[in-house]
Order: sequence, then C-alpha cells, then structure tokens
Amino acid sequence: MTFEDIQNGEPIYLDANVLLYCIGKKSRSCLRLFQRCMDNEVLGFTSATVLAEMCHRLMCLEAKAVEGKQAINAKYLKSHPELVQRLRLCNANIQNIVTRGNLCILPVTADQIARAQTFRQQYGFMTNDSITLQIMMDNGISSIATNDADFERVEGIRVFKPSDIP
Repeated sequence: MTFEDIQNGEPIYLDANVLLYCIGKKSRSCLRLFQRCMDNEVLGFTSATVLAEMCHRLMCLEAKAVEGKQAINAKYLKSHPELVQRLRLCNANIQNIVTRGNLCILPVTADQIARAQTFRQQYGFMTNDSITLQIMMDNGISSIATNDADFERVEGIRVFKPSDIP
C-alpha cells in the first residue's frame, strides 16, 4: 500500500526514513503525507527514538556537506568534535519537524526498550525498529509509514510506502 491509501483520520506512525525524505525533499509522496499530518487529515505519530535517529543521520549528512567528503560516519564525527560543534542545520531540521508537523511525539521508556527484545528475537529486527514496533503496540497504532520492508513481516501491522521511492 502507498501513502495515498491512508484514510483520513487514520493514526499513522511516521518512521525516520519518511521524515528524512521530507527534509531532503526527495519524495513528493512523503511531503504530501507530512502536509496531511500538518492539516490534521491523518493523525501523525513518531517517537523520541525516531528523532534521535534522524538527528544522527542529519549530522552525518551536514558534516559530509561541510567537509566535502563522500561519506562521514559516527566514528569520524567522534574524532572531530570541532566539526560537530559547528553543525546547526540538523537541529533546525528536527525542530521544524517537531513544531510544524503536528505530530504526536511519543516518549520512550527503559521498559519499552527491554520489552522490544521480544521483537528482536521474533522478527530479527534491529534495535530502533524493535522499539518502534513496541511503541506502536503500546499506543494502539497499527499503521506505519515507512520505506522499510522489514515491518511487512509483522502480522497485524499495515505498512504504507511512498509511491515515488524505490
């Protein structure tokens, strides 16, 4: 299913990749979904975990642009604290999502992280995806907007993908 299949009024969890596509203006489908959240047509949810994941990715992208390098990872950033101190765009982008998006930002507890182990074992999910699934379950959200096919393995979860991203 694509984002165009999301019904008005439906609660939907927005994964980090969807929000990053919005920030990078890489997907009209993602931008339209974000606009639908802003207009209260759909009930958008995400979590503190997603915001942290986005911040990390945006820091790497911004540093890559600043340094003019092909790729920059966390190890490089850790060894160049003076570069990290100059990064500003990543925070501005996160704040834009938080303030404009009309998204409910769900907190993450230590208990949820521990209980998400079940999903790591059951589905082979990585940490953040297992936490996402736990947060969704705890909040009665059964639909996710993502470009991550892993969620399709979970029975009872409706996965919506952008129509313009392969």
